[in-house]
Amino acid sequence: MRIGVTTNDTDIRLATSLRTRSNILIEALVDKLQFLMTELQAKARAGVPSKRVQDSITNPEGKREGDLVVGTLDWGNVPVEYMGGNVYDLAQIFEHGTRPHYPINPLTDRYTGKGTRAHTKGAKERFGTGSPVLRWEEGGKAIFRPYAFHPGLPATNFMANAIEDMKDKIKEELRDVTLTSLEPE
Repeated sequence: MRIGVTTNDTDIRLATSLRTRSNILIEALVDKLQFLMTELQAKARAGVPSKRVQDSITNPEGKREGDLVVGTLDWGNVPVEYMGGNVYDLAQIFEHGTRPHYPINPLTDRYTGKGTRAHTKGAKERFGTGSPVLRWEEGGKAIFRPYAFHPGLPATNFMANAIEDMKDKIKEELRDVTLTSLEPE
């Protein structure tokens, strides 16, 4: 089988322009990605309620990696220790949310051993009530319970939303930079 391709004057001009202006194009794309990653950083920070997670969104960068021009943004790695000593990434918790999970007790249930692990700061010290119960407010009323099931946290999708919001802008601006960089002088 044989396939033939013909070129016209526009194709030849484009190929010549790419050959002679490729370094200019790459520098322009790196600069534009640097700018766009900084915008993405600001948009992502605005979408998350935690200052610690906001501060973890760092290092916006446009760079060349071999034949690719890439934009990067570091985020996450915000350790938070949860009951039982497990360490989780708070940024991932905010991004993806959590399911409802086991009961929270002011102190470990001495009969079943379930609930939060034993600790010195119990309900008596936390709430000043002298009683080992949980207290929170719901609808303006104080609620007291010996335990509660954690309802989980809804996902905020702050990073996914920021990327989705900027997707078209990134495409358009990179296209514009490419066309501008390849125009003959």
